[in-house]
Amino acid sequence: MDANEYALKVQPAAKSLGVLVNRALWLGKGQRPAARVAVPVVVPEPVQTEATTAAKEETSQVEAVPKLETEPAEAVPVASLAAVVAPVAVVAVEAEERAAKEKTIEAEAEPEPEPMPAEEEPVSSLAAVATPTLEESELERRGDDVLWRVSNREYRVRGLEKNMSDNMLHVTLRVMGVNKYGDMALHTDTLELNHARPRVAFCKQAADELHVKEETLRREVGRLMFKLEGLRDEQIKSALEPPEPVETMTDEERAEALRLLRDPRLVERIVEDFARCGVVGEETNKLMGYLGTVSRYLDKPLAILMQSSSAAGKSSLMEAVLAFVPEEQRVQYSAMTGQSLYYMGDVNLKHKVLAIAEEEGAERAAYALKLLQSEGKLTIASTGKDPVSGKHVTHEYHVEGPVMLFLTTTKPEIDEELLNRCVVLTVDEEREQTQAIHRIQREAQTLEGLLRRKRQDGLLRLHQNAQRLLKPINVVNPYAPLLTFHDGQTRTRRDHTKYLTLIQSIALLHQHQRPTSTTDFNQPEDMAGPPLP
Repeated sequence: MDANEYALKVQPAAKSLGVLVNRALWLGKGQRPAARVAVPVVVPEPVQTEATTAAKEETSQVEAVPKLETEPAEAVPVASLAAVVAPVAVVAVEAEERAAKEKTIEAEAEPEPEPMPAEEEPVSSLAAVATPTLEESELERRGDDVLWRVSNREYRVRGLEKNMSDNMLHVTLRVMGVNKYGDMALHTDTLELNHARPRVAFCKQAADELHVKEETLRREVGRLMFKLEGLRDEQIKSALEPPEPVETMTDEERAEALRLLRDPRLVERIVEDFARCGVVGEETNKLMGYLGTVSRYLDKPLAILMQSSSAAGKSSLMEAVLAFVPEEQRVQYSAMTGQSLYYMGDVNLKHKVLAIAEEEGAERAAYALKLLQSEGKLTIASTGKDPVSGKHVTHEYHVEGPVMLFLTTTKPEIDEELLNRCVVLTVDEEREQTQAIHRIQREAQTLEGLLRRKRQDGLLRLHQNAQRLLKPINVVNPYAPLLTFHDGQTRTRRDHTKYLTLIQSIALLHQHQRPTSTTDFNQPEDMAGPPLP
């Protein structure tokens, strides 16, 4: 029966409700507390009849023995409850008899203190009670998941790595624990932790599943949110910081690479090492490809387009040149779609080599490649959904350069705009070159060919380490005013730039053999020092 309805039907309510509380069924853990509800009423001395004496003895037994009731309060008839109201009230107001009963209770069993209601308990006592029982772990990374354990519950967070904004904490949260029946229970939902409404709804539904107080889960989710904000701020900071240079060389390898870069015969050594790696002929193309990859450290790198008929060896030549470039400084694709370059924000292309096996595979991305090669960067504005509000907003995507392009093609005629931006190399298709290739292919089947392949790994490692030691510094050419170039066609305006860039690439390759100087760019022009000799 509803408590208000009972109080209206059974009068007086102050006494009848006290009887219900004293006869309530104990559902807590351990022994039932001996606390009683004293009804503050004064009644006259009743006449000692057989009925009142029996009721008094029954009431004393209920108060003196703190044990579970066998019958729920709802099963007690209203008439019987009304009959025992007066005796219970008499017992409650007699101080001496109450004291004697309390001594009897203390002697028989040590009762547990009655807990204060949550709404009346002060904050300081809540902290004192919660601290000893709170078993909290640190955040644990397990793949893309973040785990946190508190008390007998485990929280799992997914999707935190996608939050790259200070005002965003959109995750998939799961809480798992053991309910009051001893069964494993859990609740999972995807929500924005920075918004109060979905956070409160999560705690309410999780409290129903786990049979835990909603206030307890709110405190735990609040602490978890505070920890996740720190983890999110760290990942944003690490994403904005430039990546640390990967150091993969030993001291001996570094010294050997420096000896190569300081060798006066550096250019001849490069051509000879190509031959030692099994690439015959094509001396000009090999050296030009090598210098083109080195130009990636310049502000305006070269672009190489290798042209030949099918099966002439253009792809093998490109692979041979790329093998001299460190793996972390080259990106290779077989084909590219029209918009793929614009969405490469997670792939750093700055001062790297972008190689595409066939120019036909990059035909859709030709416009983006031209912009990337000429301007050194790409920017696109695209419409997408905001992860928090769900509304369509404009997102900007940036791809930073400069980047060196390396392409191959079998087309006899090349697009004019692409031709103006690239240095076109044609593969030697003469009979003598074919004979040399056949000879090296047969030699690869012999013991000498096997030993050459074993030595090839060491040579490639040496040149890769040498290119790791090159730095993107400015190149000054004091002899540039003395140079001349063909000027009969307008296309030579770009060809002249490629010619000057090739000279810069040669100087950049020899940076450990050339003098260096430091200049203050903020210094006035008339106070600048003399040009380098």
